[in-house]
Amino acid sequence: NRSGLLWNLLAYLLCHHKETVSTESLLPILWRQEKSEKPAGAMRTAIYRVRSLLSELSEDTSFQFLLSKDGGYAWNPDVKILFDIEAFDQQTMAITANEDHVEAGLKALDLYAGKFLPMFSSEMWVVPIQTYYHNLYLSLLDWVMPRLEQEARLDAGILLCNKALQIDPYSEKTYQHLMRFLLQAEKKQEVV
Repeated sequence: NRSGLLWNLLAYLLCHHKETVSTESLLPILWRQEKSEKPAGAMRTAIYRVRSLLSELSEDTSFQFLLSKDGGYAWNPDVKILFDIEAFDQQTMAITANEDHVEAGLKALDLYAGKFLPMFSSEMWVVPIQTYYHNLYLSLLDWVMPRLEQEARLDAGILLCNKALQIDPYSEKTYQHLMRFLLQAEKKQEVV
């Protein structure tokens, strides 16, 4: 069943939609466990199948979502793509440029929904991206929580902690923040 390979290829190309991805860089990502006797031909077949899948999204049969370019493949720049991870990055960067840092931090934290591409967690190319965004989320969380405490925004802090614990149920820091918010809100029984 090669459908997993096709979804992996599509996910990789989407994640690198701002650049041309060379065939040489795709080969080890797609065929890391199995050897192909004719990898270039197998790559062309996989690209053809992904293009066939994508062609169902457009009524124009001649429209190409993936372009062959400079010995590789590129996402068609005419197709506008909006990723929550890019919005998360932009919102996180806005914290330093924004006067209302806490609100910018809350907006960024609200965008994070958990692991990046969770169905591809076993793919080696996904792991560093997952780690980057998860660490960015945790550091942003650690930055926002004390500020919510200082401003006595207890309900917002409790809500944020509960969401964060759904995403990462083993974060001791988040439990500590939650306990402090609950103590300030005089909800001692919930702390216990």
